Amino acid sequence: MQWIIIGIVIISCIILKSVYDKFSIKKKIMRKLLRNWGCLSEEEISYERQQTIASFYESKKEPEKDIDEITWHDLDLETLFYEINQTGSAMGEEYLYSVLHKPLPGGEEYERRQELIHLYEEREDIRLTVGRIFMETGKLKKISVYEYISYLDTCPKGNTWISILCILGFFAALLVTIFGGLSGLALIFISVGINMMVYYREKEKVGKYYDVLLYLLRVFYGARKFTKCEIPELSKYCEEISEVLKSFRGFRSGAFLINSTLDGGSFFDIIMDYVRMLFHVDLIKFNQMVTMIRNKREPLTELFKTLGILDAMYAVASYRVYLGTDNYCEPEFTTDNIGMEVEGLFHPLVENPVKADFSEINSVLLTGSNASGKSTFLKAVAINALLSQTICTSMSKYYKAPRYKIFSSMALSDNIFENESYFIVEIKSLKRILDKIDDTTPMLIFIDEVLRGTNTLERIAASSRILSELAAKNTMCFAATHDIELTYILENKYSNYHFTEDVIDNTVVFEYILHKGRATSRNAIKLLTMLGYPKEIVSQAETSVEEYLRDGQWKIFE
Repeated sequence: MQWIIIGIVIISCIILKSVYDKFSIKKKIMRKLLRNWGCLSEEEISYERQQTIASFYESKKEPEKDIDEITWHDLDLETLFYEINQTGSAMGEEYLYSVLHKPLPGGEEYERRQELIHLYEEREDIRLTVGRIFMETGKLKKISVYEYISYLDTCPKGNTWISILCILGFFAALLVTIFGGLSGLALIFISVGINMMVYYREKEKVGKYYDVLLYLLRVFYGARKFTKCEIPELSKYCEEISEVLKSFRGFRSGAFLINSTLDGGSFFDIIMDYVRMLFHVDLIKFNQMVTMIRNKREPLTELFKTLGILDAMYAVASYRVYLGTDNYCEPEFTTDNIGMEVEGLFHPLVENPVKADFSEINSVLLTGSNASGKSTFLKAVAINALLSQTICTSMSKYYKAPRYKIFSSMALSDNIFENESYFIVEIKSLKRILDKIDDTTPMLIFIDEVLRGTNTLERIAASSRILSELAAKNTMCFAATHDIELTYILENKYSNYHFTEDVIDNTVVFEYILHKGRATSRNAIKLLTMLGYPKEIVSQAETSVEEYLRDGQWKIFE
């Protein structure tokens, strides 16, 4: 009797500890949600996860509509994604990555994103409920859940009959023991050994797919919580989720056979581990679940999208709070002309950025010295155009423009693997943009130092023609250049803007303010003095510039 009481006390303590752990985890999640809201994401994503996080986007890729890899790289959008990524689940993370690649032409999907962002911004109770569900669902650290759902097609087909024979063998040995006495115990030990050997052999074949199914179970449990949370503002999403869950009833029933911690506690899971090894119940359930996933891929994808947008827009709303109401606006889209009007626009990845105002219906040619702010400005305009059309947010006080196709040719480099020079890489990059120009969709184009990989004479001749073509009636091109000649050649097609700097006490001071007109400062030669070059070299260089501006040609050295 004493041992029975001790056993009951121990079991009760284990159960109470399990309940306490669950309560503690929920409190920890709530504290984390409150702490991280309105902050940049500082989550460390493993290298393996970085390589697979694009899987959902790759499956839904539309080359004719999405921004391409060159533009994604030019604008450093990978870094921006990681800053915004306050998602709680793998679906939200992969969906957000896809969203940032896909400028929308408007429509229902854009409105859904906007409504969810507003809801999370305005209702703390709703965002805490949603955030907690996704945090409990969690993420996979090394693999893409969407990619591995597809990999289930390659999962070896389990042999359920072997497991059934093992179960029957055990009960046969048990019956022999009951009716034949202790002599049957040897058969039980042999049966247990065989069952465990077969179990681990079969489990090893499908082990890597278990993580995906276990995660899918967490997804379904989280989805079920959505349908029970009774939030009227999310009713249409709950209806979509409920429809999918109806077709997966068999998937979720008996899920504790795979992973009991979904419903029970650690003590129950310990017992179930022995049950699994002996009776293979998880292998049998696993085979059933894999078959169901293969037959119901479409509704599963729809569930992925629904949960994905709910989680991804939570991250966007948090990012807006981080920016502050004075540093972002909701864009206004127009079809009146190709131009753009912005106030207080800035680059989201630059610390203490200088904001820019401009209103322009023509293409823009940008001049100024190195490090004066040209490239940063180009990227700021491009990123804001993209974010306006993807996450309904512009880092500016006011943004008005058409919905564009967006292309850039900026951060290029030699392609050593294909033995291509910088110039070849550059002209291929520009050609891909020229090939996309059409009369149906406005295009927004960004070029930094066009044809920098060739000599001055041919660069000016070719770049002027290319830029002229890029300034067609249905495109708006922003191009930065050091070739002041282009500002004259193209002045009928491009509006001139520039950045400037001052040399104060032998120090270059950049103001990073956008000015109208072409650049007029010539501080490059002044830098020679600052760095200790002989006065004769500096003086002669200045004289050569004056002579060229006066005569239109360079003097031949004697």
